[in-house]
Amino acid sequence: MSENEVSFPTSIDGSIKVPSSNDNSSEYIEQVAARLETLLRQESATHITRHGRVLTFKGGLFRFVANWNILVPFGSGSFEIEDRGTGIWLHYRGSTVQMLVGITVIVAFMALSIAHSSAQNGTDVAVAVAIFMWCFLFGANYLLASGRFPRWLKRGLEYKASVGTRKNSN
Repeated sequence: MSENEVSFPTSIDGSIKVPSSNDNSSEYIEQVAARLETLLRQESATHITRHGRVLTFKGGLFRFVANWNILVPFGSGSFEIEDRGTGIWLHYRGSTVQMLVGITVIVAFMALSIAHSSAQNGTDVAVAVAIFMWCFLFGANYLLASGRFPRWLKRGLEYKASVGTRKNSN
C-alpha cells in the first residue's frame, strides 16, 4: 500500500510506518493503539471504539472545537494496526463526506442567491462563482487535510516511540 492514497472526494486514505517500531510485540501494538486513543481524545473525537487492532472515531464539523482542529474535515474515521513482520504499519481512513455535503450545500445556496439577485446573466455568473467557491472551499480543505493528517499521526506516534525508548533505556 502506498504511503498516501486519496479517494477524492469522499475520503482520505493512507498508511504510515509506525516510528521506531522494531518491536513487533503485541505489547507494543497495544501501546500504539492506546496512543492513538489518546491522540483522538486530545482532538475531542467522539465515539472512539477499539476492537483488537481496529480503532474507529467520529469527528467532523459539528463539535465545539476550533476550525483548525485536525479532525474537522473528517466526519468519521478508522485506523487499523498491522504487523508486517518488518515493522508495524498504521492504515487510516478519514471520511470527508460530511465536509463534501456541507460545503456543496453552502455553495449551492450562494449560487442560487447570486442567480436570483441578478436577473441578467445571473445564471452564468452564479455557476462560475459556485465552481470557484467549491474548488476553493472543498478543494483547499481536502488538500490541507490530506497533508496534515498523516503528519499529525507521525508526530503523535513519534512521541510514543520516544517515550517508549526512554523507558526501555533505564
